[in-house]
Amino acid sequence: MIQAIGYIRSATRNASALKRQRNAIRAHCRLNGWSLVHIYADDGVSGITLNRPGLDTALSGLRAGSVLVITASGRLFRRVDAFAALKTRIAVTGARLSCA
Repeated sequence: MIQAIGYIRSATRNASALKRQRNAIRAHCRLNGWSLVHIYADDGVSGITLNRPGLDTALSGLRAGSVLVITASGRLFRRVDAFAALKTRIAVTGARLSCA
């Protein structure tokens, strides 16, 4: 079974937004038959900053064949160059990215 790691983020410490993201990731994993290992969060953290402990932990858990699940590309980065670099970093591990 494919192992999935979720990542959620809210810049405004919005508990309901994080809950919606969690629910969407859980549903996406169920729909695809993936085993959701954990959902990591960065609450109150801007999408522009590179210093995100939750994202760093999520990325460190990726293995070949696993998948990082997000709800929107803006949850990762606001800048296209940073998003492209992150996609490359994920691909190098042999994992992939999926949007719920």
